[in-house]
Amino acid sequence: MKTLWNALREPINSLTHWFGALAALILMGVLVYAAVQAQVQAWPFVVFGVSMCLLYVASASYHSFRVSDRALLWLRKLDHSAIFLLIAGSYTPVLIFAVKGGWQVGMLCAVWGIALAGIILKLVTMRLPRWISTVLYLAMGWMAVLILPQLLATLSVGALTWLLVGGLLYTAGAVIYATKRGNFFPGVFGFHELWHVFVLGGSGAHFAMMLNLLPRAH
Repeated sequence: MKTLWNALREPINSLTHWFGALAALILMGVLVYAAVQAQVQAWPFVVFGVSMCLLYVASASYHSFRVSDRALLWLRKLDHSAIFLLIAGSYTPVLIFAVKGGWQVGMLCAVWGIALAGIILKLVTMRLPRWISTVLYLAMGWMAVLILPQLLATLSVGALTWLLVGGLLYTAGAVIYATKRGNFFPGVFGFHELWHVFVLGGSGAHFAMMLNLLPRAH
């Protein structure tokens, strides 16, 4: 165990998100099974699950491997790009099952268009200030307020609660990441590790939201 710990570039950041990748794979299976049992479309949950898996694999890989500077830069680009992918993937089941008409089409085009633009931006340059990247992620995530009337009319109290809890956990983590606050044990468990824990919490909350969404998915 000590050998593995020393082999990892950032042990806690690596292990938390390898755990997240495994959990995401299992939870995606749970959602797909539940969707099949409920006789509703499973593909939106696959989109959510795959985007979550990719985020955690990209993050864990970046924080795990001791590779060349060039390879590390590309892993970092994939890590940051996957955040846009997860946000769009998290929107997809909600928009498919809880939003109808022009708002559904418009929001799907908007979130995936922004995700694509954000991924291209991250692949081209990593020189944006930390706070700008954070604002982009948060703005994309909180675009949900545009469809709040439909969400209030369609989602159950449980789904709305978990949706909000997930958003608040992601937001709190992003603020910690942007401001670099929370260095409890510098070099071991600091603001970055805390950010990773909040991301896990946000993903868990949104998984619970997806389960609550299923009864309204017909």
